[in-house]
Amino acid sequence: MGVDPGRAAVGAVLAQRRMEGENELAAALALLEEVPVAGKAVSVDAGILKAAYAEAGSPLRALATLDPPVPVLHLYAQPDDPGYLAAQQSFAGAHPWFRVEKLQARSHFPMFEVPEAVAAAIEEFVA
Repeated sequence: MGVDPGRAAVGAVLAQRRMEGENELAAALALLEEVPVAGKAVSVDAGILKAAYAEAGSPLRALATLDPPVPVLHLYAQPDDPGYLAAQQSFAGAHPWFRVEKLQARSHFPMFEVPEAVAAAIEEFVA
């Protein structure tokens, strides 16, 4: 079985972006804008997210400005960096309306890898 040319192109773009000094989020957002995707809503969403990120500096900073605050559950699988989870947990400690859960998955799409874990976390959150 050969390498899928589309996946190879995506990997090459991400690798190049990282080498140019962009962080993983910036690289992924740029990739969503550059690579043709069936259902252009993904690219549009990436542009909106990129603009919001640029304005607020970080999603956590943007959430902290909501008045009144709303309950937030951040489910994620990547990055696998313990420092990232520690920062999220620190934010949760200072903001009781924020919860974070790191899922045991290898990609940025845990809803496909561990759908039962995602569903269970959401069900517990909304209960």
